[in-house]
Amino acid sequence: MISIHGDTLTIDFRAPFNLEAYKVFLQSKQLPECNLSYDWHTDSYRLQAPARFAHIFGLKDGCQEKDWLPFNPRLFDYERWIVENLALPAKRFAVWCDTGLGKAVMMLELARQVMHKTQGRVLMIVPLNLIQQTIDEAM
Repeated sequence: MISIHGDTLTIDFRAPFNLEAYKVFLQSKQLPECNLSYDWHTDSYRLQAPARFAHIFGLKDGCQEKDWLPFNPRLFDYERWIVENLALPAKRFAVWCDTGLGKAVMMLELARQVMHKTQGRVLMIVPLNLIQQTIDEAM
């Protein structure tokens, strides 16, 4: 019913549907992204999602766990501490610091680490008047 091939998690729901399939269906509603297809000939549904969501079903994703990259040497000690000890373990994080304390640098380092670890993308929300500054700091 549930299988992992490479970086894809596949769940097949085939008739007749039973209580076990219903439990898996309820778990699958927690997936933040997936592709659902239906086969008329076999009366079955196939749900595909990234393997990184296998933990929702109590499975290991089979992907090798990557370590964090070496931290950017431009980070001050408090910036590195915030990224390493607060932001990365939290998985979702907002940096609320005063002006000039390196929010953009911390955000860029957090994004770099997360992109490396998950092989995914990161959405950064930046005020319009700070976009060019953030791009300059990223270079």
